[in-house]
Amino acid sequence: MLAEAGLGHDTLSRNVGSRSLQTLEKISVVLRWSLAEVMGFNHRIDLELSGEAFAAAERVLTHLPRAAQTRENLVWAHARIYDLLIQRRREVRLPDDPAARREIVQAYEEMLLASWEGKDAGGSETE
Repeated sequence: MLAEAGLGHDTLSRNVGSRSLQTLEKISVVLRWSLAEVMGFNHRIDLELSGEAFAAAERVLTHLPRAAQTRENLVWAHARIYDLLIQRRREVRLPDDPAARREIVQAYEEMLLASWEGKDAGGSETE
């Protein structure tokens, strides 16, 4: 990533205060992030994507044993799905088409359900 931006490998190991705005702009272009995100100032969430992730997380929990249908698992599932959607957006791989997006979210739901296989009813790993 640094080479693609035309920056040296020591860029990230230097003192944060020594980075120029120009360096941060180069990094933001390569990452496809806003300058605010690179600088750590943008911690807002996308409400539409969060809503899609939350609805998916609720669907995931309905397929789990009753004891695993906890608030913690709901939050965890929401966070995982939201992070995956945001990652796709940053990589410019998140379609605008609602049907295509639903397919992606459904695949994430299936992935999370598969990750619960081998766990007991309480959601903790079995030995």
